Amino acid sequence: MKKKTKAWPVAAIDLGSNSFHLVRADVIDGQLHTRHRSKVRVQLAQGLDSTLCLSDQSIQRGLAALDRFQEHIRDLSPAQLRVVGTHTLRQARNVEAFLEPAQALLGCSIEVISGPEEGRLTYQGVALSQPVAERTLLVDIGGGSTELVMGHGHRIKDVTSRSMGCVVFHQRYFNDHPGPTPALFAQARSEARRLVQGVRSRFEGAEVALGSSGSIKAIMQAVLALSDHSVITRSGLEILEDELCALSPSDFMAQSGVSSDRYPVLAAGVAILQGVFEGLELVQMEAAQGALREGLLCSFLPDSSVSNARQAGISEWQRRLHIDAKQAERVARDAKRFAQILGVEEGGLLERLAEACALHESGQSINYSDYHQHGRYLIEQSDLPGFHRRDQVFVAQMVGLQRKKLPCIEHLSSPEQRALLALRLAILANVTRREDEGFTLASAGQEWQIRTRDHWRLADIDKEAKRWKPYGIGLKTSLVS
Repeated sequence: MKKKTKAWPVAAIDLGSNSFHLVRADVIDGQLHTRHRSKVRVQLAQGLDSTLCLSDQSIQRGLAALDRFQEHIRDLSPAQLRVVGTHTLRQARNVEAFLEPAQALLGCSIEVISGPEEGRLTYQGVALSQPVAERTLLVDIGGGSTELVMGHGHRIKDVTSRSMGCVVFHQRYFNDHPGPTPALFAQARSEARRLVQGVRSRFEGAEVALGSSGSIKAIMQAVLALSDHSVITRSGLEILEDELCALSPSDFMAQSGVSSDRYPVLAAGVAILQGVFEGLELVQMEAAQGALREGLLCSFLPDSSVSNARQAGISEWQRRLHIDAKQAERVARDAKRFAQILGVEEGGLLERLAEACALHESGQSINYSDYHQHGRYLIEQSDLPGFHRRDQVFVAQMVGLQRKKLPCIEHLSSPEQRALLALRLAILANVTRREDEGFTLASAGQEWQIRTRDHWRLADIDKEAKRWKPYGIGLKTSLVS
């Protein structure tokens, strides 16, 4: 029996310009398992006066927030805790007036990190929490600054920090007015666009644009509530601008679901993101999982765990649920081969298919009967490291559809249907749970020809053919010697 690995508790605190964040996790077998999250809205940036000194009131708000965090970290040593300050603490001339009592309260040192380092850590946190494309642009709108990061997969190619944040822009453009107006939006948007255009050549050409921060999550929430868009777009941002200008704060919050804590700086966040979209000519953006605090936690992991968090999570899942890894590999090998024959070419879909193969027997840990449905529930409801929520739900769906009757799948695209067919055929091909060359697939005009040398397979293959016929996929079988 494998010896149970002891959990090593760690924590990270992000002293942001708008909010302070705490996340506590356990490191187990090179992976992070989140145990607690806390957030306190401090608005430290509002406490900076014209001489760039923090007010006593803002310092006390910050210390009060850290005092609240104490109950969650008092058992940790300095080696298990990492605390960083960002834009406002970089700017403050009297920063020691906050740092000295804060460090005494926490019992550890506080790092005031640079803007580029903040961007790099945030990208690491996102890459730990979800898949990232070969060319990924990350935009992180903070309270005092906005970081732009261009990554190639898990590698960071370029990073910059721009002096535009939702708290700072709120004070500069919106604070002295009864409410946002198109003219105020135009001023803030123009300045954000100017700050971004100077670095445009370094951050254009991304395959995927992701946004990380409370502002972008609130914008995404409002876009979903007030428009028919499923991602952030220029037109979606224009809708938010119009609604922010037209509606009272209470009506906007009621209709959008944006919290009263976030609403005061939302207009500034929207204007900044509009400037980023215009300056970099972006088409759309999705809200990212992970943030600076997850990036801080990466420092407690081996390097390989950061870059391979998703695969490590799958391997740990297989070990914990006693999944037959050799069988999963056989199914994955054949599913990939069948998918290519069926014309499935999109790389991301092939990756999801491989993950479904790796996890397809998850439900057997509960009961063999209907294990596909048990597996779907387990995968959908669990916290799988490195998985984007959308991908995790899709993999769970594939696992739930791997065998037996085929319910309505018209919501799946044609390539997704063929990927599912590849999974189901690969499972049929490997029912003996050993290396077996007696099952092949080939194109036969408008249909697909399955050849087998085993009489006992014919009944199952015929059933499968009948299940796919309503979806315009023809399967025929032949027995070969």
